[in-house]
Amino acid sequence: MFQPQTTGGGPVGTSSDLVGDTVAFASERGAARPAVTVAVATGAGDDSWESFTLTPPESTNAQRSFGIAVAVSPDEQTVYVASGYEERVYAFPRGTGDWSGDPAIYDAPTPPERVNYAAGTRPYQASFAENMTVSGESLVLGVANARVDGKANVGMVWRLDLASGDWQAFLPAPGEAIAEGILGQAVAVEGDLVAAGAVQVRSAAHYPSRIGGVALWSIDAPEHPRFVSQPPNGPNECLPDTQGGGEAFGMGIAIVDRTLYVGSPLEGRHDEGSACTNLEVSEGRASQGAVYRFDDTLTQLGPKLSPPNGLVSFGYSLTAAGDALLAHASTLGTDATGQVLVYDTSELSDGEPGGSEIVRPQQTLIPENYTGTGFGMHIYGGGISVSGERALILDARGDSYLFAPITPNVQDPVLELADSEHTYGQSGQLLASLRNANADAYAETVRFFAEGKPLGEAEIVDGIATLSILPTALNAAPEGTQVSALLASRSPETAPPGREQLSAEATLTILPAQTRTVVSAVEALPDGTGWQVTGKTGAEFASVPTGVVVLEEEAGDVVATLSDGEFSAFLPANGAGGAGDAGDAGDAGDADDADDAADTILGGVIARYQTDGNHLASEAAAELPPLPEVTPVPDPDPAPGPDPDPDPDPDPDSDSGSGSDPGSDPALPPGEEMSPHAANSLSESGSAAGPLALGGALGALLLLGGALAVAVAHARRGA
Repeated sequence: MFQPQTTGGGPVGTSSDLVGDTVAFASERGAARPAVTVAVATGAGDDSWESFTLTPPESTNAQRSFGIAVAVSPDEQTVYVASGYEERVYAFPRGTGDWSGDPAIYDAPTPPERVNYAAGTRPYQASFAENMTVSGESLVLGVANARVDGKANVGMVWRLDLASGDWQAFLPAPGEAIAEGILGQAVAVEGDLVAAGAVQVRSAAHYPSRIGGVALWSIDAPEHPRFVSQPPNGPNECLPDTQGGGEAFGMGIAIVDRTLYVGSPLEGRHDEGSACTNLEVSEGRASQGAVYRFDDTLTQLGPKLSPPNGLVSFGYSLTAAGDALLAHASTLGTDATGQVLVYDTSELSDGEPGGSEIVRPQQTLIPENYTGTGFGMHIYGGGISVSGERALILDARGDSYLFAPITPNVQDPVLELADSEHTYGQSGQLLASLRNANADAYAETVRFFAEGKPLGEAEIVDGIATLSILPTALNAAPEGTQVSALLASRSPETAPPGREQLSAEATLTILPAQTRTVVSAVEALPDGTGWQVTGKTGAEFASVPTGVVVLEEEAGDVVATLSDGEFSAFLPANGAGGAGDAGDAGDAGDADDADDAADTILGGVIARYQTDGNHLASEAAAELPPLPEVTPVPDPDPAPGPDPDPDPDPDPDSDSGSGSDPGSDPALPPGEEMSPHAANSLSESGSAAGPLALGGALGALLLLGGALAVAVAHARRGA
């Protein structure tokens, strides 16, 4: 309960409003320093509120009506407070949250000429902003006792454009001002529609009965209002029998989704064979009051809504929001306290207008052990506010009571998981949001999964759970991978069916990282057999590519495995089955083919990184430096074979005792001998000069062949 606090002896305020987590209510009026209290919810429940006091910047006697009406802006950043005798609206800013900033002040301008106005006119000032409401950029307030076209208490409506600060007047059409109609005692606004009740419009057919009426304007065409009075009564319906009374059609009004709800609290309805009397009401055979519905052309929608038998004053105050319609009702007797009935508007009939329907209310709101009076009944048709699943209801003492949940506005809890995208190696996020859920009914953390495998869990903060994904926790998935979020009920065994846990799915896209391959060095080996090629492959966001780098040239490829992003490989000079070993002429073959192979190797090498799935492919090219020239070493002369037998067939008749050596040459000087090789050559060919000359020619050819081999190798290397 939000209870006004009187400190200066003045009467308590009797106005309040609720939007989201912000409540505003008049605390004291008519005191030396009138005040309005703002209460802001500070916890997930409805038990913790922080209060702030709003007062006018200067204290004057004209401020005795400060707080006659209050309204909270839709974004909860401003509280508007009307001060009737000042003909002023104060706009208090939330600021950093302490509501301590100076208010903006909007002074109403002098009314149009049709309004018979003089500064300080008491009826005008006394009724200025008796009812006030805000929607979007429009603040609307009524001046029910304004004198129009020379007629007393016709009434008018002001609209303050909150974007520009301009005021716009809404009056009855020329020639249609109705004296004593008090147009503007109740007001409503939505979008471009402005509505006002005129509860004392008299009936021409049943004068002086005040049947009431409602005017509806478009902001874009304020000079052409539509007007409707209380529709004719049907069977088993009746007017009050008091002189000058009436249905008070238009006492409470509200607009939701361009549907206008109008309360008519004093008309009667009774069962067949009964009557509109207090006795019949007390005995449960009759009721009093109704709520009508109209579209934006003031065409009635369906039958009117009547309360259950036994209730009276139904529709005296009302409001609507979402799927909920809240209307005051009471009972007869001195112990009547008042109550508020809650209806689901989706259950109201769309049938033909005329007659009435009785629909079972979803809820009946009344404080526990309540002993006050006038609960939910405000003298100007207000006193009930609804925002989402909460309702704030005022009573005659100025106390405001908070109720939750308002069941027609209770929506199924929803867990939503947003699609996400990031690049491999970059940190990612999954965001799950919780709506329409009682925080106490579910766990504090949301669990996340990828393809059914746990990713982790995150705490819910202000309805959002954020899970950070490590840069390389998941492989790249450019086509997207399914992720899910689960929120468990605290009491799954008692949770409604389908609410044991909430779940949501989304797509997580992880793009492969861009890479860059570089060849750091190409070293020609000293022995001329090839090159040592080294390099590295790096990626954005500092992830490390894996896999292989292929060194490509026409004669063949060499595959190098990456290690910590680096590679090193030997590239042979003869490639893979290419030009052959440059150090060995072998079969020279076609000289053009050898030159082509040499040109391919010498033209360069391409290092191509092959993607590993998480990184995109890349490549780099480098030139191959010339291999060093290596001079071939010729083979040495063949080693001499074993000595031949000097005399394989000795002459048995020779004189072995002559004292001479059988292997000695008698033509040589004493002490010298012919070599066995020379002796063998002489014995085979009978001449020493022929074999020696042939050997010299072969040696020359061998030397020439070595020189040619060197020349060919030299040409292959481009020397």
